[in-house]
Amino acid sequence: MVVGTMIGSGIFLIPSVLAPYGSISLLGWFLTAFGALLIALTLGSLSTRVEKEGGPYAYCHELIGPAVGFFMGWGLWVSFWLAIAASSLAFSGYVSAMFPLFDHEGVFRTLISLLLVWCLASFFLLGIRGVGFLQLLTTILKLMPLLLIPALGFLYGDQSLSETLVYNKEVGFFEQISKVILITMFAFLGIEVATIPANETINPKKTIHRALFFGLLSVSFVYFFATMGVWLALPTDALSNSPSPFADAAEILIGPIGATVITIGIMISIIGSMNGSLLAAVLLPQSMASDKLFPKMFQDKNKYEAPWKSLAIVVMLISVVLLLGSTTNLVTYYEKLLILSTLTAILPFAACAIAELVLQVRERHSHSINIFTLLRALGALIFSVCMIIGGGLESVIYGAFILAAGAPIYLRYKRTNR
Repeated sequence: MVVGTMIGSGIFLIPSVLAPYGSISLLGWFLTAFGALLIALTLGSLSTRVEKEGGPYAYCHELIGPAVGFFMGWGLWVSFWLAIAASSLAFSGYVSAMFPLFDHEGVFRTLISLLLVWCLASFFLLGIRGVGFLQLLTTILKLMPLLLIPALGFLYGDQSLSETLVYNKEVGFFEQISKVILITMFAFLGIEVATIPANETINPKKTIHRALFFGLLSVSFVYFFATMGVWLALPTDALSNSPSPFADAAEILIGPIGATVITIGIMISIIGSMNGSLLAAVLLPQSMASDKLFPKMFQDKNKYEAPWKSLAIVVMLISVVLLLGSTTNLVTYYEKLLILSTLTAILPFAACAIAELVLQVRERHSHSINIFTLLRALGALIFSVCMIIGGGLESVIYGAFILAAGAPIYLRYKRTNR
């Protein structure tokens, strides 16, 4: 779940988005990986203390309170279906790379994106066990393009590393590194997915903690290696405007047939990431509904134990997002969804770091305060806050608006509970 959900559309399109930032991108990858590791360790620690389905929502609900739990769960839920919409756009970009007769903009792009989302939803209706099998299969298959193309880029790429790493010196360093960290963090979203289906996980206390740590280390290596390899294969100008950088790199290094094979592998990878995010997007409101903070219908299941009403609502929201951006440039709209999805996920990460600190304070009389845990939680909190600031005022306003949109639901169910 960790590797399969994290490695999705992000790494396959992010090299194009990061191309103008040059060497700052490499520093950004490293800092993001370190910050994500702090978040993963914090989530892993909380998963051993709070035995409840829902991940960050459950941790905040139990340790801080229902209000914080609701808004963090709401933000994370929105983040999931925005991420699925962004991933479906990346998928349509690679479809257009396979079939040049179809443009990656406009009606065709929207139809392909919608079709993919609806197909995954139909598969989900057959039960969570099938979702788990699809996740395993796509995770195995997706590693081929991520390791093969970068390796060939290092061996046969024509681009000079010194030219590739040039960055825009007219823009402030802090402004650029903040933006890069925010963009690359999207590729690490999915850390939290493994914490949500705790009830469906064997021995969740040990399994979730280990999966978060080793999954993140594996993914960090793959991301850094893949970015460098693609950069060495494609000129910066071409990379900046490419909707399918891995396919373009494969065509240069292997030829048309190789590019087709790699594109299929990438599309499988995106499907796996969307599959994991869809699982989390459907199960999270089910957990919130069990606490009477969300409509009860989110708990309704079909004969295969799949929460079908929750699934239907998520698919409807994703469809609306895709239709609204049907006339916008693919890479531009992808970047907007990427930033919004990241911001709405980061706030729950920050809240989980605070929950870890609250737990330390509560237990200070019965247990001595663990300095390592304290510093780790503080580091995760600082990293999350820096990413929120780095998103810029406009993105923060959009993020605040998304969180505020959940207020009427919370107030209604708070009144009902009272």
